[in-house]
Amino acid sequence: MSDIDNKLLQKYQDNILSKTQRGSQSPPRLEHTNSDTSDDDSDAILQELEDEIEQQDSSFSQRYREARLQELSNQIQRARNVVNENNSISGGETFPLLPNEAELMKITTSSPTARVVVLFKNDCFQTSKMMEDAINTISKKHLTQSTRFVRINAVDAPFLTTRIDQRYRFEELQS
Repeated sequence: MSDIDNKLLQKYQDNILSKTQRGSQSPPRLEHTNSDTSDDDSDAILQELEDEIEQQDSSFSQRYREARLQELSNQIQRARNVVNENNSISGGETFPLLPNEAELMKITTSSPTARVVVLFKNDCFQTSKMMEDAINTISKKHLTQSTRFVRINAVDAPFLTTRIDQRYRFEELQS
């Protein structure tokens, strides 16, 4: 219980104790009767206790609501910032096609904490088109997160595709 609850409860108990010492030796009954004034006082104290509890519940709910609204507002603002950043770089596309390796390197190195999903596509392969469609769908569902989705034609990025191919073959030889 809070300090306020303890104080009100102590006040209620003191009131009952003082009435017991002034009047009869038995403690007052808690059920309400119109003829007994001590019960009216007890009811008033109980009502005061209930009102205080309701006030505390209300203030807690209000504080929780305000904190939650602030948290949601912060999340929305972060999401807007990510979307604005992506739009400024990609021209509003969720899965932009980059023209060359320089643009890809600029995007992947611009933010060390952001993740970038890169599709090296080749229109000659059906699986490449299927992957492009799948990643395009995923990119639309994850607009507000710090993950960026980009694509580049494999022929427009010869240095990176060669490096990836060499690494893949090296790993393949090791296993």
